[in-house]
This record gives sequence, C-alpha cells and structure tokens, in this order.
Amino acid sequence: MGKQKIVVATFILIALNLMIGAFFMTRKSRAPQTPELVTPKLAVAAVRGSSIFYTPEARDALRAQKPTLVNPTEERAFFQAEQNPALWRQLDHRLHFDALLLSGDANAYAPLLRHLLDSRDFVLTYLDQTSVIFSRRPAVEWSIGMLDAVKQQFAGAQRAPFLVGAANKLLALGMTQQAKSYLDEAISLDGDSPDTRTQLALYHAQIGQWAQAMENCERALSSDKNYTPALNAKAQILFGSKRFNEALVVSRHIVEESPRDPSALFLDAKIAHQAHAYQHEIETLHALIELAERDGAPVSGYRIYLGQAYAADSQAQPSLEQFQKALDTGDLSPEQRKFVEESIARIKSRTGS
Repeated sequence: MGKQKIVVATFILIALNLMIGAFFMTRKSRAPQTPELVTPKLAVAAVRGSSIFYTPEARDALRAQKPTLVNPTEERAFFQAEQNPALWRQLDHRLHFDALLLSGDANAYAPLLRHLLDSRDFVLTYLDQTSVIFSRRPAVEWSIGMLDAVKQQFAGAQRAPFLVGAANKLLALGMTQQAKSYLDEAISLDGDSPDTRTQLALYHAQIGQWAQAMENCERALSSDKNYTPALNAKAQILFGSKRFNEALVVSRHIVEESPRDPSALFLDAKIAHQAHAYQHEIETLHALIELAERDGAPVSGYRIYLGQAYAADSQAQPSLEQFQKALDTGDLSPEQRKFVEESIARIKSRTGS
C-alpha cells in the first residue's frame, strides 16, 4: 500500500505541503494592514493579457482593479483546476490563457504549480509576498532582482512581513537559498516575530533539519501557545519527522480551535492515518466532505482518502462505496481513476464480492 498511498498523495485534491505553510495570507500581522501588503493589489497591476486564470484570493482585487478580467461563469472550474492540472489544461485549450495569477496560500494550488514549473509553454514572470504569475511564452522570465525591486516599496514595520511572505512563495517554488536570504533579513529586523519564526521553522523542515525547525516553532509559540500558524507548523514538523502520535495531539488541538477549517481538518486526517487512528480519520474526512459539499467544492479527493481509511480499518463495503462515489464524479485525473479502479478490484478480490 505504500506506493499506492504515494500515488494518491500526489494527486489528492486538497494536498498539504510541508514546505509552504498555510499562514501568510490569513495571519494577523503587526504591520499596518495596507492593501499593497495583504492583498494581491501589486500582482493584479502586474498581470498582462485578456484571458487570465486566477485563484479565489485574487478575485476581489481583480474586480476592483481590472474587472474585465473577471470570468464569473468559469470560476467554479477555475477553483477546481487549482488541484487538477488535467482540468486546467482543458480550460487552457478552450480559453487560451495569457497568464495565471496564483494568489493566496500555495497549498491550494500546489499541483498546478508543480505542473507549471514543468511546463514548456508558461514561465514564471512575477513574484511578491501574496502571489505568483506565470505568463505564456514568449515572456520575460522572473529573476530575484525583480523581487528586490518590489521589496523597496515596503519600509519600516511593513518590511519584515513582506520578507516573510516573499520567502513563503520562494519556498513554494523550491528556491530555498533565496528564501533563506529573505528570512535572515526578516530575523534581523524582527527576530521575535511569530510569523518570521514560523516561516523559518518551515524552511528548516523543508530541508530536513527537524531540530532547528522545532526550535523555531517553539519560539513562535513562546509568546502565544495557541498561535494557530505555529501550531500548524508544529503538527507538520512532527508529521515530517514521523512522530505521528505527537503530531496527532497537536492537530486535534488545532481542530478544537478551528473545527470548520478544511486545511486543519485535512491535516488532522492525514496525521491520523499515519498514527493508525483510522476511526478518527474517518470521522474527520466525513466532516471535510460535509463542509466541501456545503461550499460547492469538489470532494472526490476526500472520498479517495476516505476509501483508503475504511480499507485500512478493514471495512471493505464502506471503502468500496467511497471509491465508487469518487469514480462517479467524473472529475478524477487519469492517475486517480487508475488508482481507484485498482483499489476496487483488489478489495473485491480479497472479499470475494
């Protein structure tokens, strides 16, 4: 099952990525809350073209600054395509995007981001603390000097949170050296900032330095033991270092504080699976599906995980039901469909059903 779990983890619709950390766009910064700092205002100004793919966090800024680029009839498909590169390719074939404006937490669009980084027809052209932009070739490729120029727009109390947010995006793109440089500067400006320490913890986690990651996480929590971003990071760090039972204690605490946060619930389910707490995982995944269906979000990825959880708990019939429901949605990628079909066949073979 190990290889199969990796296959599903690669294509799950709401994947959490340790290297990114879901906190920058939602945290309460001590810096002045200017639109330039906490919304994609600068990125929207930089995007070029008439056909733009965008994430939910970019929508309001687009409506305010470039309303002609908003495409409400396609937004549901847009927001599903964040996690489904095959669907995104179908949209691009039909709408021929000039650019992609990816704002907010990079966890939400991690599969699409990986696809774009491997793409030959789109290139990274912009990055700031809230967003990245990919443009169709030919286009001027992004360089770190461009980010340094954006940095000059943020001084005083705004500089450190800008650096932390930019480092967050650099890490999402796998640019660890550049991210560390920005984090070092942020530490020099505000070494006690929980935001900075949390992002530094995630940097160390990304390169496998678990002790340093946990040290910075604890420093972030020293001023507020319930600081949600640092608790999220701590749970992910414990997960990454295979301390699953300890991670589950932390993730349960996070869910108690945020019982309707999909990212918190998914992290809890993922940790519960590794801790072999399958009943807890099943309950959490059912809660996630209920939330997603209420919000009109896709649930097939959750159902794949739920099917796995039931199978791990030796509940063959519920497992088959969840796998079949995932198939029936018709929105699985070829890899997901293959995995689900093989899982159904394997369970039926074992149970004789």
